[in-house]
Amino acid sequence: GSILGKLICNMPNLKELNLTDNRLLNSGVADMLEGVKHSDRLEWLILSNTGVDDGVIDAVSACLVHRAEQSSQYSAAQRSLTVTLHNNSISQDALDQLACRVPTTSKDCIDCGSFTFKEGKMLEFDYGAYFEEHSLSSTNKEVDMRQMGINENGARQISGVLKEDENVVALDLDGNSIGDEGTAALANALHSNTTLEGLNLDLNRVGSRGFISMVTQLVC
Repeated sequence: GSILGKLICNMPNLKELNLTDNRLLNSGVADMLEGVKHSDRLEWLILSNTGVDDGVIDAVSACLVHRAEQSSQYSAAQRSLTVTLHNNSISQDALDQLACRVPTTSKDCIDCGSFTFKEGKMLEFDYGAYFEEHSLSSTNKEVDMRQMGINENGARQISGVLKEDENVVALDLDGNSIGDEGTAALANALHSNTTLEGLNLDLNRVGSRGFISMVTQLVC
């Protein structure tokens, strides 16, 4: 963890760090966040399924408060930071405690453990913006959004961008909570999209209604 923190400090141009499925645990993430405090250009920090629990909240809040203080001094240099802690053992009570320690624009902005931190405040995670940015930057035309806490509202955000996207050929949404309504939104987007060839919706709580909506859009 401490080695990772030092590496982050020594990578000033790092924009995204995806540590999904790495068993960092609370201590490893806490050490890593020491590096994040000083990483002005880091925009995406994905810590899904890293084995953390409520005990990591102190380290997260300390990191965000430090960034808020730095942002007030160097607002032009510091980018917004989007964090996801999905698929860990963090209770909603702990996330609410985090929201109390760090200013938020919405009470529900850290639902599922995903949020954007910008100009000293936490905002709702914009999955549509994440998809769009990675669509434009992907060299293999694939976007990986596994285990990012995406619910039906997040799926609607993605579908709004997916309708017009002409770059991505594969989108992996494995291990989220999109459900039937979110699947219907994505199906509607696919009716307009002509480039996507692969869509993974494994482990997304999709029932028969969502499956029917997807099939209906694809065959019509």
